[in-house]
Amino acid sequence: MNKLLLGVLISVVMIQFSIAQDYRFGKVSKEELMENKHPLENDANAAILYRRMRTSFNYSQDNGFVARTEVHERIKIYNRDGYNWGTISIPYSNSGRLKESVEGLKAFTYNLEGKKVEKEKLKNKDIFDKEINKYREEKTFTMPALKEGSVIEVSYILNTPFIGKMGKYTLQENIPIKKVDFQFNSLEWHSYKPYIYGWTKYDIAQERVPRTLKYTYTSTNRAGTSGRLPSSVTNRSNEAIELSENVYRLDVDNVASLGSEPLAPNISAYRFGIEFELAQVNLPNSPIKRYSKNWESVAESIYFSSDFGSQLEKSRFFEKDIDNLISNISNPLEKTIRIFEYVKNRMNWNGVYGAYAENGVSKAYDDQSGNVADINLMLVSMLKYANIDSAPILLSTKSNGVPLFPTLSGFDFVIAAANIGGNTILLDGTDKMGVPNQLRPELINWYGRLVQEDGTSETIGLDPEKAIHQVIINASINPEIDVVAQVKSRYSGHWANKFRYQLTNRTLEDQNKALSDHHSIDNLKNLEFSELSDIYKPLGINYDVILEDDIEDMESKLYVTPGLFLTMDHNFLKADTRLLPIDFEFPQEENYIIKIKIPDGYKVNSLPESISLNTAEGIGSYKYQVSENFGNLQIAITRTINKFLVSSSYYGDLKSFYDIIIEKEAEKIVLSKVQD
Repeated sequence: MNKLLLGVLISVVMIQFSIAQDYRFGKVSKEELMENKHPLENDANAAILYRRMRTSFNYSQDNGFVARTEVHERIKIYNRDGYNWGTISIPYSNSGRLKESVEGLKAFTYNLEGKKVEKEKLKNKDIFDKEINKYREEKTFTMPALKEGSVIEVSYILNTPFIGKMGKYTLQENIPIKKVDFQFNSLEWHSYKPYIYGWTKYDIAQERVPRTLKYTYTSTNRAGTSGRLPSSVTNRSNEAIELSENVYRLDVDNVASLGSEPLAPNISAYRFGIEFELAQVNLPNSPIKRYSKNWESVAESIYFSSDFGSQLEKSRFFEKDIDNLISNISNPLEKTIRIFEYVKNRMNWNGVYGAYAENGVSKAYDDQSGNVADINLMLVSMLKYANIDSAPILLSTKSNGVPLFPTLSGFDFVIAAANIGGNTILLDGTDKMGVPNQLRPELINWYGRLVQEDGTSETIGLDPEKAIHQVIINASINPEIDVVAQVKSRYSGHWANKFRYQLTNRTLEDQNKALSDHHSIDNLKNLEFSELSDIYKPLGINYDVILEDDIEDMESKLYVTPGLFLTMDHNFLKADTRLLPIDFEFPQEENYIIKIKIPDGYKVNSLPESISLNTAEGIGSYKYQVSENFGNLQIAITRTINKFLVSSSYYGDLKSFYDIIIEKEAEKIVLSKVQD
């Protein structure tokens, strides 16, 4: 058949199928149930066939303005690895008097049994309400009768009184979405600004349409009769107002999955989605209220919350303990470290993020447990009590992303800062192995905002110091043609922290295995550590190893891999192009000095040439030297990454940089037998 004709026929069939699609709830087709793989992403374990989100606003005298979001999803399960999409969570806020609510929840699982479509309803007893933290809850459930090929359908309504912080509408997932149907209808009195997140960009259609807003209000009239006390009569009235709505609409087909890439930051920050900022409210017969903020006003608002700034004023519960702790210390830095270590050792982070204290610092201190704000606001309060100039710093973690506009939800973590001798020292009391100025990589995102007692604030850089991995190897070649090596390695900064997390409180057998797996080596012996438990010093790891794969005996010649087991043998940047930035987590340097004794009866036949490389903009550098000196082979390798977060615009240059390194380190030292 003519290829052009075939292409036209396929297109016609796809168009007809698209037209025939019925997205009304309950109208799951046999074709959807029979589909065994996604037509565009064949390896997808599941797909969202339809995601519909419609937000509109209503008014009641009791609750004021409430946003009502109708959600309808249809999900296809292709195989068992997609079963996790059958467990669904619906988060909602519970903040004191104002609460969100989930209503009208209904869900079904559809399966094809023979030629008949069977459906099974989710039962109310299988829906659970779970408390996430003080402010958040979620409804969670697992769909019944899940099988390979099942289609799930879920529908519910989320009502929220928090019209000033509507949250983000996520329109991209780790699985493909066949159709997105999104609409946001705001009343003419409310001016919202739309912000689009993610790498995938779509245009939002916008129009103005008429709306009749119906609402109910109550009024009380006092009526009296002669000789009696006045009585009250309550009247309920239904009213309607004619106004207009601003409608924002997105209708998108085939949103690709957002898959993970090597050295990628948290991909949730790069998903396609929309968020709406309430800029101003202009109600009839009322002055205009402007809500757009800057980061200074956001920080000020957080600081003067009772769950933030007020917590810093509480000290009675710890004063005696801190007095005893620092009674013989006058040096400000020593005081800071002593208090920092005390908080780390006493307190246990419950895993909950947030800019606000969850339990309050006093209760958290008694319980020895709390969220990040409980612990680090407590740390700030203790430092202030010890006359250390200290303040909290608000952060946005990588999971939270980089907000596109100033918002209270832009911060989800708090750390402490101490100003000593004009230097700002960053402290996180939730990290058991943390040291000053060495934040966990998850926290190194964007910048921080340091907030003073009067609510004023300033930006604070979070860039970490360079971590260094140094290795010295003395090696020889035994009669069995193996490389016998004595390895001395030293780790500083984040490198040391990573290995301490892996190796502390482990058996010697587990430590051996962890290092063997990390370096892909066998026969590791005589393992020794120095400063494993002293987090303020570089970590030393020494061991002996016999290497069989880094030398080859062929036709009276020995072919030696110069870098031994430290050789970079594969490029983790494989794709031709990339959208996500490259996240190395922290600046780093690998510095290897290797000395190999040339065995008796052999001489150098050839050595790889030395090279030196530098990437664009000083992102990275590489030095490689191989030489012979007094019967020894000497190899020096230095790989450096100076900028830990690299724009994807440099991806091609960086990929080529690593290709050259891999090609160079694959070259062999050739030793030949000395002729008698």
